[in-house]
Amino acid sequence: GKNRAGLDDATVNKLQSKLKAALYGTDPFTYFSRYDKDESGSLDKEEFRTLVRVNLKIPPDELSDPDINKLMIALDDDGEGQVGIDELADFIVRGAATFFEAALNGFEGAEG
Repeated sequence: GKNRAGLDDATVNKLQSKLKAALYGTDPFTYFSRYDKDESGSLDKEEFRTLVRVNLKIPPDELSDPDINKLMIALDDDGEGQVGIDELADFIVRGAATFFEAALNGFEGAEG
């Protein structure tokens, strides 16, 4: 099936589990900060793509560049074209449930 981002659930689940495995023994902020070259607290397209391709070793036939862009848009809560480290941390815990959450919830806050 497809989720709200228009990505296959299987693809998203694979990315989520690869990220979980990569974070084993560390925490999201320590881990993602390595890719956050400008120390902005978020990853831009290039930083995020490097993370997916180089560190998680996910080839384009598993997750294409357009799909990486879709993923970024889905995870980008504030529409700045970047993915916040806190947004990525949230994704690792809850997966596709976090997609477009800010847009769906407005400012009501996350549902418990």
